[in-house]
Amino acid sequence: MKREYTTSFTVYPEDANCMTPMIFGGAFFSHMDKAAAAAVRRALYSSKTCETAVTFKFNGTFHKPCYIGDFIILEAKVISFGHKSIVVTVEAYREWADSKEKVAESEYVFITIKNDEDVVNKPHTLPYANHGLKNDS
Repeated sequence: MKREYTTSFTVYPEDANCMTPMIFGGAFFSHMDKAAAAAVRRALYSSKTCETAVTFKFNGTFHKPCYIGDFIILEAKVISFGHKSIVVTVEAYREWADSKEKVAESEYVFITIKNDEDVVNKPHTLPYANHGLKNDS
């Protein structure tokens, strides 16, 4: 099973917020979410019971700002693969000439969705305790 996925993007002016030339957080985390989803998709290639999953819980932290023109590398890794949920971490790095600097990190919990028409909108999740999370609802 492939558990890792790496991608990259360049921060463009349309990614910036009113604090130009800094990237808008929503645009940044959108890229991270897509990287996490790609890692999950790769992990599900070998699954015989599930073909799809959706983001259920997200926790992310910015460490450094990113600016227009920055080249960002995203490294996603599946760290837990349960019967009905998948946990993925994504680390973001700003690349310099021959080094990289961590600028953000996040953790996602995806839940599996059966592709059966009767239950397509009824996700089945493992208890929070299996991932060390608390039910904050």
